[in-house]
Amino acid sequence: MRPFAFVLLSFLMFPGTAWAVQRHSGEGLVAHEIAHLALALALAQFALQARRSGAAGGRLLAWGAVLFGLWSLWAFTSHLLPGYPVWARDHLILVPAFFLLWRGIRARAREPRP
Repeated sequence: MRPFAFVLLSFLMFPGTAWAVQRHSGEGLVAHEIAHLALALALAQFALQARRSGAAGGRLLAWGAVLFGLWSLWAFTSHLLPGYPVWARDHLILVPAFFLLWRGIRARAREPRP
C-alpha cells in the first residue's frame, strides 16, 4: 500500500499543466461544437420535463439541467474565443450544477414508491 500512496502523493504534490479549454482542429472542432449545442438543447428539454413532472426533486433536477446547459453554451463559446481567462472559470457553473443534480436524485430516491 505504501508504494501506491507514494505514487499518488507524487502526482498530487507535483501536478502537470492542466488546461481548462481543450483545442480541437478541423472537423473535430465542428463536430464538438455541434455536440455542445445538441447537449444544451437536450438539457433544456430535460429541464422542462423534470419541472413539469411534479415529482420530488423535479425542480432541483431542472435547475441542475439548466446550469449544465449553460455550461455547454459556455464551453461552446470558449472554443470559439480561446485565450480569455474568463472561459477557464467553468467550474463556477459546474459545481452548483452537480450539487443540484445530486440533491434532485437524492430527493427522487427518498420519495416513497406506490
